[in-house]
Amino acid sequence: MQRVSSKRIELIKTVAVIAAVCLTVYDAYVSYQGFRQLQLPNQAPIVLALLILIVQLASGAIQQLGMNPFRGIGGSGPMDFVWIWVLASVYVIDVGSNAIAFGAGPYFSFWRLIRLDIDGIGMGLVILMLAGLLTFGDEILLRLVDRLVVGSRANEASAKKAGIDTKAYNRYLHGYEQRAIAQADVAGQHASVDFEWLRQGGTDV
Repeated sequence: MQRVSSKRIELIKTVAVIAAVCLTVYDAYVSYQGFRQLQLPNQAPIVLALLILIVQLASGAIQQLGMNPFRGIGGSGPMDFVWIWVLASVYVIDVGSNAIAFGAGPYFSFWRLIRLDIDGIGMGLVILMLAGLLTFGDEILLRLVDRLVVGSRANEASAKKAGIDTKAYNRYLHGYEQRAIAQADVAGQHASVDFEWLRQGGTDV
């Protein structure tokens, strides 16, 4: 039996995809704030933020198509290698800009590292992990959607198989009943009649 209705699954998928897109947009906005703190020249912060937004959306779409965005695009080996590192660097920059926007910079200052300020460095690492979670949050949601699609298809196939098995078994019982009744009729027509039980009861035949 299918435990979750198909409408509910579609609703969850839609909500998760919308949430992934919204999270990607917010990620780009946080990166923009981080780039502004770096005091980059002219329109560099907005350009870099838009680049991160487009890369994240495209990577999510590629993943939804069942492909790996980090794999090569069919060109030469060296160019595929460069492509992997370029895409990875975009994610690293995304995490770094998010961490700067979250205020992780002071926790990794030179003097804190010299003094081995464990509490400060630990807080900086926590902020860095939160920045990474924001960067890859959409990827997490999209992977959950992929697992949901695979699981729902398996669940639906299992429900169909159970229905077919039940229908086939019911037809087997129906056919068995018809055959048993037919054989009983034939056996009854050829059986000898014994009236002894009537004589024992004192009834004349």
